Formats: sequence, C-alpha cells, structure tokens
Amino acid sequence: MAFPLNVLHSRSSLTTFLVGILAAQSCASTPPAETPVASASDATAGSAKATPPASDASCISKRGVFEIGPTATKMKVAKIDTCTKKVLTIETDDVTRVDFQQNMTKNKGQLTADVVDSAAASIVTLKRIGEKLAPKDWVGIATGPLRTAKNGAEMNKRISEKTGIAFKVLTVEQEQELEFWAVAASSKEKNENVLVLSVGPTTSQFSALQGDRPKVVLATLGHMSFKDAVQTIKKAPKSSKSPNPISAPVAEQAENSARDQIRKMDSSFLALTKGKVAIGIGPVFWDALSQALPNKDNSYALKDIKAVVAKKAPLTDSQIGGRNPELYTSNLILAAGVMNGFGVDKVNGLRTELAHGALVMP
Repeated sequence: MAFPLNVLHSRSSLTTFLVGILAAQSCASTPPAETPVASASDATAGSAKATPPASDASCISKRGVFEIGPTATKMKVAKIDTCTKKVLTIETDDVTRVDFQQNMTKNKGQLTADVVDSAAASIVTLKRIGEKLAPKDWVGIATGPLRTAKNGAEMNKRISEKTGIAFKVLTVEQEQELEFWAVAASSKEKNENVLVLSVGPTTSQFSALQGDRPKVVLATLGHMSFKDAVQTIKKAPKSSKSPNPISAPVAEQAENSARDQIRKMDSSFLALTKGKVAIGIGPVFWDALSQALPNKDNSYALKDIKAVVAKKAPLTDSQIGGRNPELYTSNLILAAGVMNGFGVDKVNGLRTELAHGALVMP
C-alpha cells in the first residue's frame, strides 16, 4: 500500500482522537448484516445511510482490512468503489483487545513475542470470520507501538508471517494523510470537495485534496490547551481546573484567538479550502457538537453553535453537568473559532476510523 506524502509540518505522536480504541474482545462466529458507512450529512453513532455516487460495476470490489492500534486490533470487510475511493457498506466489523502499548511500556520499549503471537492468533481467528464474506484481498495497517517499539520492524515481520497479511507500519506523515482518506471514503461528498477539520488535545490537523494527494496542515491548537488559554484570558487562579463560568467578553476574545490562528496558517492552504464542505471529526467536531446540538443529520451551523455558547457560558461546571463539563463550553467556542477562521458557516460531523482509509487506498 503506497501513501504519498505532502505534509507542511510534522507531528511526533499519534493524534489520539483519530481512532477511538474499543476495549471489548469479540469472537463472533457469524458476520453481521451489511451496514452503510458514515456520511458527512447523515451519520448516527458512526454509521449512516450514505448515498454513494453511481459508479461503473467494474469499480465495485470487496476488501478486508486489519488495523493494529495501541490497545486493540480492528477488522472490517467492506464493499468499496475503487474508482471514487468510497466505502459503500461495511459487511462485518470486529475487534480484539491486545495491549501492545502496555507490553512495550513494561519491557523497556520492546514488544515481547508472546504478546505479538497472541495478537497474530486473534487476527487469524477474525480473518476466518471475514473470509466467509469472500473479500478480494486483505490489507493491514499498524500505528503506535509497532511504529515506536525498538523491535517494531522485527515484530511486524513476525505478525505478518503468522497471519499471511503484509502489515504496513505507518509513519506519522502517512497516518496524517490516511486520516483524510478515511473521512473522504466515509463521506458522500466528492473527495475534491472535502475539507477535514480535526482537533485533538494539543494539536489540530486540517486537510484537503491538492491534485490527487491530501495537503495536510497542523496547528498548535488543541481542545485541552485551548481550555487553558480561556482560563488565561479569564485570569483564573492557577489552581482552577475549569474556565467556567465564562463571560461574554472572554468567550469572544477566545473565539477570536482561535480564528486568528487559523487565518495565520499557510495562505496557499487557506486558498485551497475555499468553497469546500467542512467535515469535522474528533472530540470537538464530533463529540462536543453532537452532545450540544443533537440532530439526525449531524450538521451544525455556526450561528447555532454560538447560540449554545451564549446560553452555556454563564454556567458553572455543576450547572452544565454531564461528562467533562469543564470542556463543554470551551470546545464549542473553539469550534466556532476554527469555523470562523476557515470562513465556513456549517460543519458536518462524522465518526470514522483509519481503517476506512486503508480500505480504499491502492
């Protein structure tokens, strides 16, 4: 699997929000019914009733993929359109838990053969289930520990030989590109019209197609660091763990600071994004917006986000309630600032995984 690179900045670690790691181990013996993939404008809990573009029958194929992450390995078999690079339906979706990260941490940066062999055995078991759906081929990708372990190359060779799948250990840059393809593959929008907005704890990643390759830009704008920035603007005590409540002037200043960071990015990239459909993923553009503005389309207007901010900003953590109330309002302010910076008045929320990108790449 080839992943051409076109990255303006580099990033040293996996953006943790890109793939939600599942902790359950499954050993189902029969594949579930087909489920359409998530689309940007009709997504519910990560799956959706997508309306894939019409394509020649010769473009339709079926592929299986394994994604090895830090704590879990995922398997999918899907019907794909190789011409438009779209995932049409997910025919089976399974996961097994193997904690490579913990194993590496306990063994001074190395992976042990017993854990790798356990993972290989689980993959073989899942592969047998997937084979019942007759995929044309299998691809495998790996991130995290297999990339960073001292003996990662050796252990990747071992797991590839035992499973019969040639796993590709992605570089950070390749993973960044694959995030774009994962979103584009799961969206009903034409790939060339997609602008991906992805905000993590300490950094953001934005991407759009330039020719036939994603152009990726990183910014030091994360939802945790932004919360801290709001507290700084507010001049809150250093001992405070929450910026709430937030006054209207502080909210406005914080939003403008996020907006200005976007506007200071590479001008050629900003020009590239004009007129594109904004699709947001991760804890800000998926989790926070779907919690604050639940709707069946997962489409969020800037004016509606700002209205929620105006309503929630005066509230304390206890008044907001729920999970992580200290992030609730600042996440919405951050979303509004990023949207303002790109000049978009609507963003479509989407939940996807790297595996979706691997399914459509050659």
